[in-house]
Amino acid sequence: MTTFFKSILPIVMAIIALGCYAQTNKYVDINGYYNLMNAPQTNSKYKAQSTENEDGSYTTNIYNGKKLLQSFKHEATSGEVRFADLNFDGYVDLFVGPASSRTYNTIYLYNKKTGKFVPTQKEASLNGFFLVNDNKKHFVSMGSNGASSTIYSKYIWNGNKLEVSESLMVFSDPSEYAENGVTTKFTLIKGNDFYSLKSIGCVKLRTNKFNKLPKEWQIIIYSFDDMYYQL
Repeated sequence: MTTFFKSILPIVMAIIALGCYAQTNKYVDINGYYNLMNAPQTNSKYKAQSTENEDGSYTTNIYNGKKLLQSFKHEATSGEVRFADLNFDGYVDLFVGPASSRTYNTIYLYNKKTGKFVPTQKEASLNGFFLVNDNKKHFVSMGSNGASSTIYSKYIWNGNKLEVSESLMVFSDPSEYAENGVTTKFTLIKGNDFYSLKSIGCVKLRTNKFNKLPKEWQIIIYSFDDMYYQL
């Protein structure tokens, strides 16, 4: 090996290592979030196959290697399946149905006792785009209820039950404030009950300025913006 190649070898190895790191972490942004639509569709142990039924529902088969582990029918908007640890217990779970911002999804958690996946949510309880943060152990959704509004919801686990801890409503058109019970561009509330905005203690923050939002919510919005560039 020439002196020249010996001199550049550490640089080449560093570039190769950096490339491998970027590839394995390409869906995680600088804030620690990744787009659940980009989570793996296969797993080192499991794989999923879905077929659409005549009534518009889907039947999904989960295989452990070549062996059929379980089969289930669901009403999710699509038959796509993503593998990810959604309750942060170290075991891979299933996210069924990701497609677009107005689709309905279902989560199936891995059960250590049975070795199978168990549904935890009603079909229509999850809709929108989803970002996951393994370090903070939560995930957030982004959806809308109109052309000029966006709703972000932060989900946490209470046992095996998924709950919305906070929601942020963003309205770009002030003319829609009154009919939606808000007075500012940004409204942060507890939970996701938008019909109780007048309840005492429901609203945590009202502001027209982005930089007045809690830092975590600023990061969430930035991460969703980054996600759009990936799509």
